Amino acid sequence: MCLFTGCNRAKNGDTADANLPQARGEAQKSIPGPQLSAQPGGITYLDTVPTIHIATTLTNPTADTLHFVSMSCSYEDMFVTNTPNYKVTSRYDCYKNYPEVIALPPHAKLDQFIIIRPTAKTVNVISSKIKVGMYYIIPEKGNEFEGIIKQYENRQAAKILWSEELDLKRLYHKVYK
Repeated sequence: MCLFTGCNRAKNGDTADANLPQARGEAQKSIPGPQLSAQPGGITYLDTVPTIHIATTLTNPTADTLHFVSMSCSYEDMFVTNTPNYKVTSRYDCYKNYPEVIALPPHAKLDQFIIIRPTAKTVNVISSKIKVGMYYIIPEKGNEFEGIIKQYENRQAAKILWSEELDLKRLYHKVYK
């Protein structure tokens, strides 16, 4: 079902601004453990701006349960793209939202659905190729709720799991090579 798989980590020392798309897509190294895959799911237009739906799958290929920080509702906050031309947007239907620790059992998968939008109307979606990344925050041992909140607030310093490159042309063309 998932067409793109892969996992890379951001360079050590990247900051939120330095860790923007063009910097994150270069010279990445594979990491053992969880893998993120993504697949374009469709496109709609809101106010003439394309809204692109992406299905992501986090896979735990290990024999251990993985624990990571996410949000109870706006898990989209944990996702980024590798280009400043697109941003991940929220669904706007979160009423109770807080950081939480997710446990992913051995060999299990977690599907999450995100929405991305171009940052400008001049972005040519049909010729775009992007990667989707997820901040992978491992909760520190002994962290109480306040500690998890601090880790979430500093998520830009976390390791990023990257999907393989997505060709957005697939949203427009059903026949492709």
